[in-house]
Amino acid sequence: GFKKYNKILAILSLLLIITAYGLAEMSRRKVEIKPLSAEVVADPTNASYDALVHGKALFTANCVVCHGENGAMEAVGAKNLQTSELSDTEIKNVILNGKNSMPPYKKVLNKDEVTALIQYVKAFRK
Repeated sequence: GFKKYNKILAILSLLLIITAYGLAEMSRRKVEIKPLSAEVVADPTNASYDALVHGKALFTANCVVCHGENGAMEAVGAKNLQTSELSDTEIKNVILNGKNSMPPYKKVLNKDEVTALIQYVKAFRK
């Protein structure tokens, strides 16, 4: 398009390049954990630790955007957590490795955080 001075082909080629770049950036799936409120006890060895409160704080900070407050929003291809029938192991696998448009959290969440998040996600079930 550029060599033949064809404006339509030149514009089309630029759009394809920009689209390819955008798709490549989206597929990276960078995940950054958002900080939790200071009131949330995140240490399981603490006597006042509550896994559901910890899980809710993690869910609110990281998952609400796609799954919604009640787990049923289903934005951007997110699954409805109220109708999920996954086992603990399967939920853990999805959280750690991601699935479809959900990014992996294995480099971001520790074992205790994943356990708390699993308990909170299971609380959505009806």
